[in-house]
Amino acid sequence: MAISKANATVNILFITAPRFLVHISEYGHSTKPNHAFPNPSVDPTAAPLIAINLAQIKGNSSRLMYSMLDLHQRTSPLQWLLIAVAQKWVATLVCDMKLDLKAKRITQDPLADISPWDTLNWHSRQILNDMSKVITFRKETVSEHRLFIVLSGVMAVRRELSDGRWTFSTLFKAGDIIDTERHERIHQGKLMALNSVDVMLVTSETFRQCLTTTPDINRVYSQVMRILAERARDHITDLACKTPTELVASVLFEFKRWPQSIQINKSDTVVLPISRRNIAHYLGIKPETISRVFNKLETQQLLQVPLADHVIMLDAPKIRQIANGGHPRGQG
Repeated sequence: MAISKANATVNILFITAPRFLVHISEYGHSTKPNHAFPNPSVDPTAAPLIAINLAQIKGNSSRLMYSMLDLHQRTSPLQWLLIAVAQKWVATLVCDMKLDLKAKRITQDPLADISPWDTLNWHSRQILNDMSKVITFRKETVSEHRLFIVLSGVMAVRRELSDGRWTFSTLFKAGDIIDTERHERIHQGKLMALNSVDVMLVTSETFRQCLTTTPDINRVYSQVMRILAERARDHITDLACKTPTELVASVLFEFKRWPQSIQINKSDTVVLPISRRNIAHYLGIKPETISRVFNKLETQQLLQVPLADHVIMLDAPKIRQIANGGHPRGQG
């Protein structure tokens, strides 16, 4: 087996049996002409040729495209079994390559496409890169680190009451900085990863010095802290005043501004970055209440829920009206 990686191009020759050959190449950019492989029409004893085209390997957009070419009519059950094994092997390979490419991108310049840190000049980003390292928190990991920037995923502060009840008082998305010395609410609970979270750990003492010596870093840090304070203030106001329906409508517009929704580039679609159960804990309501609100808004043809984590706003102005207090208690 030979593997070569250059600009995300893959060229693999995989022999599973003397009569079975698999050729894998990036879709649309095959590096080997078809005549380089055995042709069953010329040589009946030649191996069946299966071309497995690999689409672009980028984030969640990667996919496999399978097309069988010149497959011998008298393929045996053993060969079909080998085909299934090869497909499973290729799927595993693609998963590993996605992780490798993601790790490579993060390692080279983790802040290059993370707003608002992407507004830093190159020199400022290099200063942060030199004093930090990138690690990944698994789902439900409780972090004891003092200072880090979220690169992907969602972190939350989980607060527990003496009777066993608990809630998420704060959510942190990609681009947010978690500074335990400046976030008083973090000390009132546990800092937990709600899914797989990539973070950029920063040395606290060195970072404090950078804030005084590098105005560019201080500018973005102040901007992020101001946004976090405004978000916390709005969330406290929502919890104090709004009904469950109004809370759900409000959180849809909050998540609409998050990276997951912005990346799909559809103005009417909201990607839920966390599960409905975790959304319920964030809003201080029961999970079944979330489902009832979604069902009611669907019945009123205000939104659609084609996937568990996707919401399509059919009437955004009406949902905005509800979020601003247009659904008082007692209203059906």
